Amino acid sequence: MTAVKETRAALSGGAPPSRSAGRLRRRLGRVSRSRFWQYRALYLMLALPLLWFAIYRYAPMYGLIVAFKDYNLGLGILGSPWADPWYKYFTQFFSSVYFGQLLTNTFLISVYKIIWGTVPSILLALLLNECRLNWLRRWVQTLSYMPHFLSWVIIFGITLAFLSPSTGLVNRWIENLGGTPIGFLTSTDWFRTVLVGSDAWRDLGWGAIIYLAAMVGISPALYEAARVDGAGRLRQIWHITLPGIRNVIILLFVLRLGTILEAGFEHVYVFYNVQVYPVADIIDTWGVPHRLARPELLPGCRSRNVQVDYRPGPDTCGQSAGPAMGRPAMVTGREDRVVNAGVNAALVFVAIISVFPLLFVISASLTPYGEILRNGGYVVIPRAITVDAYRQLLADPAIPRALAVTVFITVVGTVVNMFLTTLMAYPLSRKELPGRAAILLAVLFTMLFNAGIIPTYLVVKATGLLDTVWAMIIPSAIWVFNVLVMKTFFEGLPQDLIDAARIDGAGEFRILLKIVLPLSVPVMLTLGLFYAVGHWNEFLQAVLYIREQDLYPLQVVVRNLLARSQSTENIDAALPTVTLQMAAIVVAAIPMIAVYPFIQKHFQKGIMIGSVKG
Repeated sequence: MTAVKETRAALSGGAPPSRSAGRLRRRLGRVSRSRFWQYRALYLMLALPLLWFAIYRYAPMYGLIVAFKDYNLGLGILGSPWADPWYKYFTQFFSSVYFGQLLTNTFLISVYKIIWGTVPSILLALLLNECRLNWLRRWVQTLSYMPHFLSWVIIFGITLAFLSPSTGLVNRWIENLGGTPIGFLTSTDWFRTVLVGSDAWRDLGWGAIIYLAAMVGISPALYEAARVDGAGRLRQIWHITLPGIRNVIILLFVLRLGTILEAGFEHVYVFYNVQVYPVADIIDTWGVPHRLARPELLPGCRSRNVQVDYRPGPDTCGQSAGPAMGRPAMVTGREDRVVNAGVNAALVFVAIISVFPLLFVISASLTPYGEILRNGGYVVIPRAITVDAYRQLLADPAIPRALAVTVFITVVGTVVNMFLTTLMAYPLSRKELPGRAAILLAVLFTMLFNAGIIPTYLVVKATGLLDTVWAMIIPSAIWVFNVLVMKTFFEGLPQDLIDAARIDGAGEFRILLKIVLPLSVPVMLTLGLFYAVGHWNEFLQAVLYIREQDLYPLQVVVRNLLARSQSTENIDAALPTVTLQMAAIVVAAIPMIAVYPFIQKHFQKGIMIGSVKG
């Protein structure tokens, strides 16, 4: 320490450094190199993840200069001349007739999603926290989390099953009441409601997780004191529970406000059509190349200039105990019994609306085609059951091929994801690692800022991944949020075990393999599930980077099937595809739904690691 002070004193004050100061500087350099060499194994782990970040996160940011150039595909980014003036294209966009419409649509859809994605989730968390029946709470958690693992393609198919003007269950109810069928997905009055409603249904249970974790952190002594003072359950919720999670609510609300101009690209992309562009087109979808941004221009769909035909006709648990939640049961009075009955009834309703759409789609896929014709649409409980739709679906070579591609990218992609995430999270969990703060900052920066679709597309093309299955794996090899969750878990492991292994001569790789990973099963299974679901539901990257139809994953094939019946002019030819659509949705959704309950115990433990406590 004295040497360091002498060096600083010698190098400050304007005096020329002495020879002793030069020797001290060289000594400090040797010390720095020695520290780097001491942690060489950790830096070696970081090398591959940091290379990935450099190529697929930071290199695309350079491509943003395209906005300031007269870009020519043949000349490339560097060869293209600069725009004159440099803000030419910004002026064109802001003065465009589309700008006001795009900004309004983006803002309204985002605000609606924030409101309906926050309030229902808080209410569900309160219900789960107040529930005194452990088995009911576990079942509702399982069922309400499940829709989050479905892709937007599958949710679009479920929405069609309910809201189709010809065969949809809701429109059949409207007809039975003497009303006229409504084209919910083609109506400018209804489309935003359907869009926001589907988002709220999908993430109702998922959004409640963090709020519920914050409620678990509230001291039981506060409830005991309130009960002694005569406060009932409702007053305890209002004066203790809600104030106890106020900071979490504000934090999450502010974070969501940061994405106010991101209305959900893939969600809108999958749902919208030519008839709702005035209320559905957002900045993200408008900025993508025209052919990619229009779902009806996918193979098997009609051109934008052709009117889509919407005449009446076809359109398109094993249980494991999770972490303890809820306040302990107390001696109940009349108010408590009333509250308990209301809470239980509300949770049963949540469970029904979470699982009924999935069961209905399964029922529709097993309904004979003739029964659909006789009833004028789907029925909840068919009189007869048939698997003809599944036979016909699997007889199409595109489905088994797409299924094989999806299985490959799910298995291989998850392995790649977990390998790179572990290699990055473990070194960053070591607080003594030199340069750790700078690396974390660089990683977090990419979580807040990204280059967008077009610059990333240019990088994927430059790395030779276009039209290969690796285009659906490598560009999304690391999710920053998952790195942070795993890092937090590693930091909570007993440091004594790691120190004892190091004293016994174990290196960093051996410590990671023999100690850290065996103790991290919950978080590994949780993040593995996240990655696997992401790959199984792969749609956007396939549409952007894949042109060869033999490489299409299952979600793209299912989306094309759902769009095809909407575009056909021959209704009789389209009718058989009604049950095919439902069968395709079941085939695409069932694997993830079937796997989830078996690892729910580890999932619930692991997800709490990254939660924000109140």
